[in-house]
Amino acid sequence: MADPVLAKVNAALVKGDADAVEIIFLDALEKTPEKFEQLRAIARACAEHGDVEKAAEFLAQLIEPAKQRGPDAHLALLREICICVPHKERWRRQYIAAFQERHAGEERALAFLKTSELQTSRRIEEAFAKLETLLLLREGGYVQHPGGWGTGKIREVAPGAGYMVVDLQEKRGHRVAISAAASIFKALPDDHFLAYMFDRAEELARKAVEEPLETAKILVRSFGGPLSVAALKEKLVPRLVPAEKWSSWWSRVKAAAKHDPCVRVATGAKPSIEILDAPVTELDVADEILHAFAMGGPKQRAAAVRQCRASKDESCRQRLIEAIGTLAGGPVIELEALLLRHVLGDAAPGAIAEFLRGRQDGPALVRGLAVTEFARTAVKAVAEAADFDGLLPYFLDADMTAIGEAARLCRGKSEERFMAVLQDVAAQPRHHVWPFFWLYSERLDPQWEAFLAPFPVHEMLMRLLGLLDFIARAEYREQARDHLAYGRSLFGKEKYKTFRAMLGMVPKDTLHDLHSQIQANRAIKEGTRALMCEHIAVIAPEALRLEREPITGARVDDSIIYATPAGLKRRQDEFQKLVHVELSKTFVEIGKAQEFGDLAENAEWTAALEKRDRQTQRANEMETDLRKVRLITPEMYQEGRVSLGCEMTVRDSTDNRLHTWRLLGPWDGDLREGVLSYLSPVGRQLLGHEVGDVVTVALPSGEAVYEIMAIARAALQ
Repeated sequence: MADPVLAKVNAALVKGDADAVEIIFLDALEKTPEKFEQLRAIARACAEHGDVEKAAEFLAQLIEPAKQRGPDAHLALLREICICVPHKERWRRQYIAAFQERHAGEERALAFLKTSELQTSRRIEEAFAKLETLLLLREGGYVQHPGGWGTGKIREVAPGAGYMVVDLQEKRGHRVAISAAASIFKALPDDHFLAYMFDRAEELARKAVEEPLETAKILVRSFGGPLSVAALKEKLVPRLVPAEKWSSWWSRVKAAAKHDPCVRVATGAKPSIEILDAPVTELDVADEILHAFAMGGPKQRAAAVRQCRASKDESCRQRLIEAIGTLAGGPVIELEALLLRHVLGDAAPGAIAEFLRGRQDGPALVRGLAVTEFARTAVKAVAEAADFDGLLPYFLDADMTAIGEAARLCRGKSEERFMAVLQDVAAQPRHHVWPFFWLYSERLDPQWEAFLAPFPVHEMLMRLLGLLDFIARAEYREQARDHLAYGRSLFGKEKYKTFRAMLGMVPKDTLHDLHSQIQANRAIKEGTRALMCEHIAVIAPEALRLEREPITGARVDDSIIYATPAGLKRRQDEFQKLVHVELSKTFVEIGKAQEFGDLAENAEWTAALEKRDRQTQRANEMETDLRKVRLITPEMYQEGRVSLGCEMTVRDSTDNRLHTWRLLGPWDGDLREGVLSYLSPVGRQLLGHEVGDVVTVALPSGEAVYEIMAIARAALQ
C-alpha cells in the first residue's frame, strides 16, 4: 500500500511547494520520530525532484536517530548527505572520521579508505562506490571477472603491500593491485549461485534434490527477479537437475511456493518466479487484479477475472463486478461484459443466449471477442437455446476462434444437415473461407476423421491450394489479409505435419497435378514451396518426371502451361488489372447507362453489358490458364537439345538469315523480344531436335525450313 505521507510529499513537490514539504517533514519528525525510514524517504523524494540542499538539510536532522541505530546506519546517512552536497567538505570530514572510528584497528578497511581516494576525489559518488566494492573484497570471498576469466575466490589480501591474490576459473593465483581491484572485480555474496558453482557445486546439487524451492530462491536472489522459468532451467539443467526430471522438479517448486508467502510463481505463457519483500495480502492481490483489469485490453480483463475467481475473494469479486459495470462501448463490449460477469457467477442463467437471440449481427459479435474461451462460451449459450438453423450462422460466419465449437454443436443437432452444409463448403470454398479452413484442418483429426471421410484428401489439398492462390490475387478485401495469413499457416511449421500426413493418402497419379499447383501457387512462400516439393519427390519421384525430362515435340501436354516466374507474374498482373480495374470500370459504366432511361432502347447499356460479358469470359479463361501453370526451371534444360529454357540459333533456309531465340512459355514474350513460345507451331516442331537437324514447319503462309546451328542454356528471369 502507498504511504499517505509520501503521497502528500510528492504531490507538494510536483506543485513546487517547498514550504508544504518542510511542514510535513517537521510534523512527522515531531510526532513519529521512530519512523526513521519514512523521514529518510521524504528527504530522498526532495533529492529526486532536484532540491538536494533541502534533502541534505532533512537528512542532517536525522543524525542522532541514525547514531542510535548503530555505526553502519550513521555511516550510511552521512554518505547520503555527502552525495547530496559534495561541495560541503564538513560532511566529508565527518564521514571519514566516523569511518575511521567504526574500523579502528582494521588495517584492511583503512587501507581501502585510502585507496578509494575519498578524502580528495572530486567525484565523490564514484569514490564511495569504489570504497563499498573494496570492502566486500575479503579473504575467502567470491568475485566475478566480467572480462571473461569467470568466477574466482580471494586467496589473500595484503593491504600493506597493496595487492590481493585471486584464484579464478581461467587464471589461478592471479595477483592484482588493490587500487585496480574495484574496477576489475564484482564481489559476490557467499550464497550467490556462481559462488556455489565455483567450489560447492555438489552441495548445491544436494540442495536441489532436498530443497528445490530454496535452490530456486538462490537463483532468484543471484540474478534478480522475476526470473523466467526458461532462465531457471538453463542454469540448472543438466548439471544440477537431470533433463528428464525437470518437470517433476519444477512441480515440487510450485507446490512448496504455495506455502511461502514471500514467493510468487507466475504461470501462463511466460512462467516465472520471484521473491517478494513482504508477504502478499488479499488486499494486495485484489488491488493488482483491479489494476490489471483497468489498464488492460480484453485479454487482460479476462485474465484478471479468472484470477479473481481462483482467489475466491468475495471482496475482490464485488469490486470487479463494479468495474465491469463501468465498461462502455458497442454491442461487442456489452457481450464481453456479460461474459465477464458469467465467469464471476453474476450473470443470470440464459442471459448470454437472450442477448444474442434474434440478432443478425450475433456471429459478428462473437467474432469480435478477443478471448477464445469467451467466443466458445457464447456459441455454447446459443446452442442451448437455438435449433440447427439458429446455430448454423455461428459456424458459417465464424472465424477460427470458435468455429470448432460451433461445428461440434451443429453436428450434435443434425449430422445429416451438417454434412450437407459441409458439402456446400467444400464445393464453394471461396464463399466459406473460414469453414473450409476448419474442414481441411480437421480432416485427419481422430474425432472427425470418420465423419469427414466423404471428402477425399487429395481434393481437399487441391481446393485449399486453389483457394489460397485466389486469395493471394484478391487482396482487395481487408479480410483477405487474415485469410491469407491463416491459410499460409496451414503449411507452416506447427501444422506442416498435417500436409505430410495427407501426402501419404494422396493417390500417386494425382501427385503430379498437386506438384504443379504448388509450383504455380502465388500464396506459398518459397521456403515452404521447396519443402513441399521435396516431400512429394520423396514419396513419388515420378511425379516430377516432366521437370527432369522436359517435353519434346511429340509430348506437348496442353493441360499444362509452362512459364518463367517473370512470365507468370506478368500474366497474374494482367488478370489482376482485368478483374479489379477494367471490370470495375465496366460496372460503373453499366450503372451510368441505366440512368439514361428505357433499357430496351438503351444502346449504351447494351454495349456495357456486352463488354462486361467479354471481360468476364476473358477473366475466366485467364483464371483457368493460371491453374495450369508449371514454372520453367534450370533443370528442364537438356544439353545439346532444343528444350524448355534453352537458347538456340537457327538458320532460315528461305533467306539464310540467322535467328536467336529463347524457348520459353507463351507469357514470357514474343519474337520481338527474342522469345519463342514452345506452344507456337515453330516451337512445337523444334522441341527435342539437336544441333545439325533440319526441321520443316508447316505455317499458314507455307512451309518454313530451319537448320539448328547452336543450342545453349538460356538465362531465366
